[in-house]
Amino acid sequence: KHRQRLDQMLSTPLQHSQKKKKQVYSARHLNLKYTTAHLNGRRVWNEDAIMCTPLTFCQGMLFVVCDGHGDCGSVASFVALQLPKALELGHDRSVEEMNEEYWTKLCQDAALKIDQDLKGAHLAGGSTAVWVIVT
Repeated sequence: KHRQRLDQMLSTPLQHSQKKKKQVYSARHLNLKYTTAHLNGRRVWNEDAIMCTPLTFCQGMLFVVCDGHGDCGSVASFVALQLPKALELGHDRSVEEMNEEYWTKLCQDAALKIDQDLKGAHLAGGSTAVWVIVT
């Protein structure tokens, strides 16, 4: 399997015009503009995932970057797609009650929920994730 993955490496990086994805967005309610971009480099498959999405419960934006490990991106994509849902499900307070301890617990609980759901999904590979919520 490892040899197969090595065979999927390219001898030179793809040109910027190939396999590059770049988009520019605006979150007008936050007076915020942002862009996303990623490039495969020497790999045939991009194992990473990004997610930028509004969070209605706090009138904010969620920005997620997932670094996939050895699975053509299936786990990274799973994590990026599930995180907004897990945060929305775990939310139980008004905006005024959202202090630092609340945000910490909400994010930890969301990560644990995704980990539990991931075990049930039986996907091979793994991912690390970093996210920020802008309000």
